[in-house]
Amino acid sequence: ISYTSSNPETAAKVADAVRRAYVDQAIAFKQEDAANNARWFRKQAEETRTRLTQAEKQLADFERANRIVLDQDLIDQESKRLAALSATAPMTAMSGPVMAPTNPMAGQIAEANAAIAAAEKTLGPNNPQMIDLRRRRDALVAAGAASTPRMSAGSSGPSLQALVGSQQAKVLAQRGLVDEARRFASDVAVLREQYQKTSARAADLDQQAQALDSGLTMLGSATAPTQPAFPNWPMLIFGSAGLGL
Repeated sequence: ISYTSSNPETAAKVADAVRRAYVDQAIAFKQEDAANNARWFRKQAEETRTRLTQAEKQLADFERANRIVLDQDLIDQESKRLAALSATAPMTAMSGPVMAPTNPMAGQIAEANAAIAAAEKTLGPNNPQMIDLRRRRDALVAAGAASTPRMSAGSSGPSLQALVGSQQAKVLAQRGLVDEARRFASDVAVLREQYQKTSARAADLDQQAQALDSGLTMLGSATAPTQPAFPNWPMLIFGSAGLGL
């Protein structure tokens, strides 16, 4: 930046003022740009939060209506009970392998679950057809549990193997519902992550909108000249000599 004046101090002050104005304008442009972007991200965050609230309510309503509770790993309580029962099943010493009793209705239950899962894509939970499909599935579960062979070793009550078989039937019976609950939970997780990232970006831009950093490298204040810019006597003398004046 250069400025010509009859007073060297005035020239330096004006050059500094021009530089300061340029820097201030650069900061203002950056702050305005950051503020506009922050407003956009805040709007996106609010919209995402609304969708997140709706998704969380949908998940909670679905879990409550179907008596399904998923943990942080998206594992339902019935599956956790089955895993616990299977882990405590005794190792019985016999001459041949022992097959744990299976539910004779397992295949039909699986087909019923598949039909329910397919119907859920187009029918609501209170649709008469959905209610009938679930009633038939529950009847299969009850029949399978009643016909599952029980193995006992002289103790009263159902054997551990029978309990495992009954629990397997419960898990199979609600597999379609659990898969649907997991889908809802996955939607919630995605929206929650989007909301967190969008909110964090808006907060970062808000800070940038308040920053006073221009991003420019300042080389120093203007220096008052020690020689006048005009007339330039050395140039005039040598120029005259060269022209023969």
